[in-house]
Amino acid sequence: MKLKLFLSSLVNPNSKFKNTSYSQEGEDLIIKRFFEGKKSQLFYIDIGAHHPFRFSNTAIFYENGSNGVNIEANKNLFEALKNYRLRDENINVGVGLRSKSLKFYEFYESALSTFDEKIYESRIGDGWKLRQISEIQVLTLAEILKSLNINKQIDFLNVDVEGLDLEVLESNDWKLFRPTIVAVEIYNFSINYSCPIREFMKNVDYQFFAKTVNTVFFIDDLA
Repeated sequence: MKLKLFLSSLVNPNSKFKNTSYSQEGEDLIIKRFFEGKKSQLFYIDIGAHHPFRFSNTAIFYENGSNGVNIEANKNLFEALKNYRLRDENINVGVGLRSKSLKFYEFYESALSTFDEKIYESRIGDGWKLRQISEIQVLTLAEILKSLNINKQIDFLNVDVEGLDLEVLESNDWKLFRPTIVAVEIYNFSINYSCPIREFMKNVDYQFFAKTVNTVFFIDDLA
């Protein structure tokens, strides 16, 4: 019996040190570390939420009791979010500078789907297979947040829309809705140089905080 107990303790001796992440590049661990000791339950807005678990920057927080709003243009992924994120508000629209309908280029690799025609053409050129092109309703972020009557602090805004990320940020009302921390996808970002998204975030009083390979974090300078 003693030998059996001893052997069972060695099955996974490192399990207590494991730090689980659902994100593609560990973004959720940066957010978790930022709020450590400050807040245990977060309220998030996830634009281009993609999937309830795969490449999700919010799944780990949902599992720990947090909730928020998931905005996803892909109908199938939206249905998955509805099925697995029951405490969240799930919305099937795109986000952009103005209200209109736009062509949505949906790839078989759903993480590559985009409203950006140039990115679509580039990915076709790289050999990625297109599933379909559809017309999707696009609203501004300010319109969406106002319609939800949000009366609490937004702790975390995640933006990953494959190309139109700056337009999403520009469509917010930064006087009314100021997330504590913003994560946005920026390709080829260097901490030593500026870029349009970094300049925009600086202009609305957010400062650079951290980065992974393709995700950059900004924190509210006025908080």
